Amino acid sequence: MQDRVGAFVADLMSRAARQIDARRVVGHALERLTTLTPAKVSAFTLLRVEPPTAPSQPPKLTFLDVIEGGTWPADARQSYMTYLNDEAAGDPFLETLFRNAATNPGVMTSMVRRAAVADDVWYNSRHYVKYRGAVGFDDCLYTAIFTAQNDPSGLPAGLFAGIGLHALRGSAEFSSADCDLARAAVFATLPLIAIALETDRTGAANLFASLTPRQRDVLVHLNEGLSAKQIAHELALTPTSVQTYIQALCKRLGVRGQREAVALCNKRGWLVQGRSR
Repeated sequence: MQDRVGAFVADLMSRAARQIDARRVVGHALERLTTLTPAKVSAFTLLRVEPPTAPSQPPKLTFLDVIEGGTWPADARQSYMTYLNDEAAGDPFLETLFRNAATNPGVMTSMVRRAAVADDVWYNSRHYVKYRGAVGFDDCLYTAIFTAQNDPSGLPAGLFAGIGLHALRGSAEFSSADCDLARAAVFATLPLIAIALETDRTGAANLFASLTPRQRDVLVHLNEGLSAKQIAHELALTPTSVQTYIQALCKRLGVRGQREAVALCNKRGWLVQGRSR
């Protein structure tokens, strides 16, 4: 197992030394995790968690970045992005992870769903029925850290950062060896995420780069003047799926609608003659 972890980290560090774009290196790490573990899709998620104002309310989540790896089954990306933007706080597994990580800032927390949330709670939860079961996903492994003051990664304190590994129904269970690999991946990628955030702050990167590939595809077609129905035809999606992507990208860009999204991207030079830079 140590050879597998060592080889994974060595490959990642080698790529980091050769690649200027830190996000691409993280993306490569996520792709590798989907070949070395039962996961079909992996995602690095960075967010700010604000405590609930009342015990009955979920925490407020502000997503700062999401980087994906792996191959999504049909409609799964739409489901995942809707979940991230609207209802991630209702995930019983993620809430368990939040509680553990928040009480141990600076300490890596790794959890497999089956060990953290009972089957009856999981399979009867609205989250599973609406987002995972509906698109064929089931088991998951999350490895994350709640950053502390003077975090060695360079990330500011108070952020929830980590990697989620998502497996299809019927896949092999995540093992302790997979947990070790995920922990190594998070430790290795946290400094790269810090670099990417600093790059964003200095203006060398942009919000457009933080959109998912499918959101960028939709935005490019909007810039070309296509309607949601026409975009659906071009991308082999349903019009409803396209509308979901439009809502998600507008939320990420901080605009009120698709016209403002297109105008913002053109103003900042992120779209050139209908295509992205």
